[in-house]
Amino acid sequence: MIQEKAIRINNLSKSYKLNSGKHSVIENCSLSISKGENVIIIGDNGSGKSTFLKMLAGVVKPTAGEIEIEGSVANLLEIGAGFHPELTGNENIIFNAQLLGKTKKEVASRLDEIKEFSGIKKYLDEPVKTYSNGMYLRLAFSIVIHLDFDIYLFDEVIRVGDHEFIQKVNRKIESLKSDKRKTLILVSHNFHDVDTDSTILLLEENKVFFGNRKLTLDRYIKKGLVNDIPGSYFEKPGTLNVRSDELARGIVNIEKVGLEQENARQGFRTNAPLAVLFNYYKSETEFDLEPLLSISNQNGEIILTTAPFIMNKGNNNKKQGTYSARVVFPKQIFNSQFYFLSIFFVRDVSELLCSIQKEPSKTEELFNQVELISSFYQLLCFKMNYSSQEFDADLSKIDIKGSLLLGLNWEIEHFRK
Repeated sequence: MIQEKAIRINNLSKSYKLNSGKHSVIENCSLSISKGENVIIIGDNGSGKSTFLKMLAGVVKPTAGEIEIEGSVANLLEIGAGFHPELTGNENIIFNAQLLGKTKKEVASRLDEIKEFSGIKKYLDEPVKTYSNGMYLRLAFSIVIHLDFDIYLFDEVIRVGDHEFIQKVNRKIESLKSDKRKTLILVSHNFHDVDTDSTILLLEENKVFFGNRKLTLDRYIKKGLVNDIPGSYFEKPGTLNVRSDELARGIVNIEKVGLEQENARQGFRTNAPLAVLFNYYKSETEFDLEPLLSISNQNGEIILTTAPFIMNKGNNNKKQGTYSARVVFPKQIFNSQFYFLSIFFVRDVSELLCSIQKEPSKTEELFNQVELISSFYQLLCFKMNYSSQEFDADLSKIDIKGSLLLGLNWEIEHFRK
């Protein structure tokens, strides 16, 4: 079945004349976005994300090329855009909705919901020129999200207000994403907004990368890591020396962390064990320290955690000095994607295990008393390449869902014709 197109872009270019010369933002971009598709626009600061969205909204004209839009468009691009400062909040609800192409009748049917959702109901009789930026954005979002449009353009999801309001916003966004009649295009300045179901559009050095979600996301992650945290991105076995001035000198400090895998000259493979090694210095003698190691996926979600005490191998070592640790992940557990490694330290786990053995009924109570001493979040990132038991192959172009890809023992038997 051929999907209907919500947006068609043909040979789109945008450039600006600056004192230093011509600055090209986008060159010769051609793509189409289907109805019901969710698109997240990512890229470095200054890559043209907001400019691209403003061209879709018709706020900025392209230098060359065409944009074809099918359906009504709602945009939330700039705080206060479409509001008259002298009018009250209530008056601006009608005024802003009419600018977006809605009639008074359409607005009236959703008026109470808009007011209630905004969370600023008691201020709606005041002129909006007295509003804070947060109040502007709350009201603007409430208007846009409660009126019926075919295409929604957001320059980053709203991040103002209390936790309850942000949760309401997130639920509304998720509701839009699940509605196959609606097309949602969101500029994100936060990598962790990238979910597993959205199409990725990457802007990088005048170019637009769109289509293969996995390759586009991998390109963005790798470039960001190489540029922003040199040395902490591992494609092959290696060691990162952590200088003491990079971490606050405290009870424990990591001095070195690295990855090992046999025959990994071409990159880390999923069909071989992967070892993590790290050295840490402990300055205190009053208690023992237990390391915990966590692996996060490329969305920043922790997908697994390991620690010696899980195998009943607590340290029970209070000596001051440098320790070395090594943990081996078995083969065939990782997927073909990027992972982040974090290390944490808790105190006196050995004593805790002894207490649990004596009083197993208090296990939950005792574990809640564990004290976190230090966190070394996302020390390094590594990329795994899919390989099976039978052959080596990089399936990076194939987006196999899931943060882990487990090589379990399967038995399949034909028992009926």
